[in-house]
Parts: sequence; structure tokens; C-alpha cells
Amino acid sequence: MQPRQPWRPDPSYTVPLTSITYAIMAQNTLRAHGVRSNIIRDERYYTGKSCGYALSLRPGTNMGRVMEILRERGIKIAEGGGL
Repeated sequence: MQPRQPWRPDPSYTVPLTSITYAIMAQNTLRAHGVRSNIIRDERYYTGKSCGYALSLRPGTNMGRVMEILRERGIKIAEGGGL
């Protein structure tokens, strides 16, 4: 049996958020809808274009639905994020 490969975020399935507070709120909201995510450091943090946190979702996640859920809950997506 092959060892399990570590999960690495795919930029296509990353949602940058405006604060760590929104990242936590987004993660909890999506969890309530059955969507798993991880809070990660946003690479845009190093360029000063983000608070430094994002949600990373598994490839194949319905990003349209994710964005709809977050918008309905008033969770702010960082500039340049989302679909």
C-alpha cells in the first residue's frame, strides 16, 4: 500500500478572504453545508494584496455553489477572489 500523499492546495480551489475572522466564519458556514475546507496562508499575503488567509477546498468542489453560500451569508471575499 502506497503512503497517503499530503494534501496540497490547488489555486483553482482557493478563496482569499478579507480577514482571519471571515476565514473562520466561511469555514464554519461551508462545514454546515457539507463542504470541507482548510484555512491556509494566502500567497498574496506576501505581496500585500491580502490579509494572508484563504480557504482551500478539494479539487472537484462546486465553486459556484461555494461562492453562492458565502455571498448569501455576507462573507467578504478578498479583491480578485471568487468567480
